[in-house]
Amino acid sequence: MGEVFKRLPATRLWIEDVLSGNFAERESMPSEFVTDGQPARVALCGIIVDISNDSISMDDGTGVISLRSFDMPAHATLFTPGTPVMVIGKPRKFMNSIYFLIEIVKQLPDVRWLEVWKKTVQRQVQNTTDTTTVLIELIRADDAGADIDKIIKTSGVPDCETKIADMLLKGIIFEVSPGRIKVLE
Repeated sequence: MGEVFKRLPATRLWIEDVLSGNFAERESMPSEFVTDGQPARVALCGIIVDISNDSISMDDGTGVISLRSFDMPAHATLFTPGTPVMVIGKPRKFMNSIYFLIEIVKQLPDVRWLEVWKKTVQRQVQNTTDTTTVLIELIRADDAGADIDKIIKTSGVPDCETKIADMLLKGIIFEVSPGRIKVLE
């Protein structure tokens, strides 16, 4: 009997995590997306925002990625902009262009499934520096929301205000009230 092929489980990620992730370079071939040094299958969920002849673009609120397939499933050609979908496949990088090679694409029955998805997928804080980690821990320490001015004065982190603004833009933290922030978890 032959060897049984077993697929890797798909890791649920945000598009931003894929776009800022690590790719293993391969000579004259598209680079593979890796997590923990191993090639990874990924599950993404989002809204179709554009359809062209050779690809479909999907947005999940953190970024936009092109979806491609050698054999696009027939039902995928029926998608229109605004269609909520879940895709499983492998992120690839070729000549500085990142795209998602589809294995499975499924239309979601309702856009509200995206809210469920957002609650089940952990934010990857990739490429964070030690100072960002320090800021996250200081913000987490205050259950009611950390005072931004107090964090800036006591953290000892250089350029703290800019780092907080960047974390707000990336969705790592959010403002619960004017001047008070919490970590998005």
